[in-house]
Amino acid sequence: MSPFHIHKSNGKKESFSKRKLFLSLEKSGVSFDLMNELWEELKPHLNEGMNTTMIYRWVSQYLREHSEGLAARYSLKKAIMEMGPSGYPFEKLVSKVLDKEDFRTQTSQILNGICVNHEVDVVAQKENRIQYIECKYHNKRDVNCDVKVPLYIHSRFNDLVAFARQQGIQKEYESWIYTNTGFTEDAIQYATCSKLHLVAWNYPKNNGLNDRLDRLKIYPITCLTTISSDEKALLMSKDIILVQELLSNTRVLRNLSLTQERRHRIMNECLHLTEENHGKK
Repeated sequence: MSPFHIHKSNGKKESFSKRKLFLSLEKSGVSFDLMNELWEELKPHLNEGMNTTMIYRWVSQYLREHSEGLAARYSLKKAIMEMGPSGYPFEKLVSKVLDKEDFRTQTSQILNGICVNHEVDVVAQKENRIQYIECKYHNKRDVNCDVKVPLYIHSRFNDLVAFARQQGIQKEYESWIYTNTGFTEDAIQYATCSKLHLVAWNYPKNNGLNDRLDRLKIYPITCLTTISSDEKALLMSKDIILVQELLSNTRVLRNLSLTQERRHRIMNECLHLTEENHGKK
């Protein structure tokens, strides 16, 4: 088909890339055969000037008709943006990632610095390593962390480590910043120079937040297509943030006054979403 342009959510225009679409589908576990079937159905709907939201909705609907689990994985970025408005669920998500990577984690810790006390979103420890982690949550796609964020985190980290050293605590300290969107070039440059570690949606390459969530099979309940927004909000108010937590606490669904058939559909989607063998061609 002839090249054409699409409008991104930030208002910018760019050439449509079939390759980028297929890469996102592949990461979601869509088989090559289903990708090609989807492409043949999608092509007649594509035209100059259409926006990415329209394409996303069409692809999501097509996947939902074939597999609720695939549709949920494809909508992971959007689902994380629906976890707010507070940043607490995102902190819990990051903490779960590190738990799965064999760290011991604590959230919302008040720690002493030389100058002042600091609230640290997540403290993660493995053997002699301690990570102080700041979580920057956004519910809009085009809000990126600028250089002021690593500047502030770096100064806070130095204050925390100075106090620990003063107390004779000899550990390998690391400073990390996690965000569900991205970082500006200046932020990345400063963090690299200052030896801060950054994790964003597609950063670093092949080990961004999206890669780690899917590799570890950690998904927020906002991924689920079988429950409503109000039901998701009610579950999160009961501290059920992750799909795995819903699987291990199925009794909480009874509080939603659901039919047995709907409970079965929800559990089935949870199992499909987290199953070990997703993504096989």
